[in-house]
Amino acid sequence: MRRTRIGIVTTAAIGIAVVAIVVPRVMDPGTPAPGSDVASTPAVGPAEHRNDVRLAKILEAVPLRHEPGGAVITDEFGENALIGPLDRTVTVVDTRSLIDGGWARVYIHVDPNEAPGDLYAWLPIAADGRPVLAPEAPRTCPTELTLESLAALTPFERVACAGDNPVTLDVRVGFPVDYVSYRVDPAFLGGPDRDGPVFSVSQMVDKLVLSPSPDMMATFDVVVAPGVKPPPIDFDVRLKGSFAHPAAATCRRTVEQLQLQPPPPPGSGLPAEAAADSAAWCRTRFVVTAWDMLRGPERRALMPGEVQLHRSFAGGACGGVGMEGPLTMRIDPGATDPVWIEGPDGGRSLPLFPDSVHYRSLPVPALVTAQGLEITDGSTFDPDAGFPGLPACPGGAVIAFG
Repeated sequence: MRRTRIGIVTTAAIGIAVVAIVVPRVMDPGTPAPGSDVASTPAVGPAEHRNDVRLAKILEAVPLRHEPGGAVITDEFGENALIGPLDRTVTVVDTRSLIDGGWARVYIHVDPNEAPGDLYAWLPIAADGRPVLAPEAPRTCPTELTLESLAALTPFERVACAGDNPVTLDVRVGFPVDYVSYRVDPAFLGGPDRDGPVFSVSQMVDKLVLSPSPDMMATFDVVVAPGVKPPPIDFDVRLKGSFAHPAAATCRRTVEQLQLQPPPPPGSGLPAEAAADSAAWCRTRFVVTAWDMLRGPERRALMPGEVQLHRSFAGGACGGVGMEGPLTMRIDPGATDPVWIEGPDGGRSLPLFPDSVHYRSLPVPALVTAQGLEITDGSTFDPDAGFPGLPACPGGAVIAFG
């Protein structure tokens, strides 16, 4: 059976850590100093921004449609109808349709574990006499814009409550959780595999999780403004940014054109998105404009010349994937994240090390194992084998040693 690309989940939840060293300060001068209270931003008054976003829950599994009563939205092969996912919360975009009855235009929110998501579509109000959509009570905007209060809202509610006001948050940086179904222009507002760097932000907790599940903790995805250095994965940072970036006004989302053989029937795949819908979606993106380091992956403040390694969970079976080799260990003490793995195609992976591995700076920068093996910059290894006495579990974006 062929797997559709529509709504494919691209996230992986995995255990811990990367590498850190002294990092340049990249926040603006007005940023609070590291170590102060957890950052939060007062919400604007209700007269300025109200949470008037209308939400509903899908009660019946019915096909999504391009227009009221129109053609069914299918996968890119034109073979399978996309069904409105049961119990998924949607944003009702066209509220007049609810008043008039019949059909509602909705935005299907992302569920990282279940497709479809991240698209606008039409749904009937009722099917065979049973309601398809159950309106949800409107929610008030939070009095403080914190990670927890923002994560509890849908993307459209976040921008409705925060507007374009600057927001400061203390967070743990992780791999993206959500997926983006369309190609986005400008690319920095996009998503995983859509040409833009995207990260999840979650609480700074003791449990080391690189890609937290929304069910586990408060989390949502953020993007990075042009010219801003991306924050390193698995570091604790204080970031500053906002929703409703000015680029959202002309942002457009388009369907990725796939060269399929045989060609699919006309109208297959995701629906073309209206310019106004694209702009509304792009306004929901939280754009990081500056950030400052708080703690490294070993949960300590960074000291000059120190390298903190990302640490893997002890035990457990390897759930690795096939990777081409050889892979190369890279060590650059001057980098923000000074230890990484480079693939044959130049791609980067995050290495996770057990506590038995430590960093040594002299006579040359190296990783030293419990058996005394020294791994220096440029050392190569088989992804399915690792180093002598230090087996590897290749996971693509993350490679765990044990």
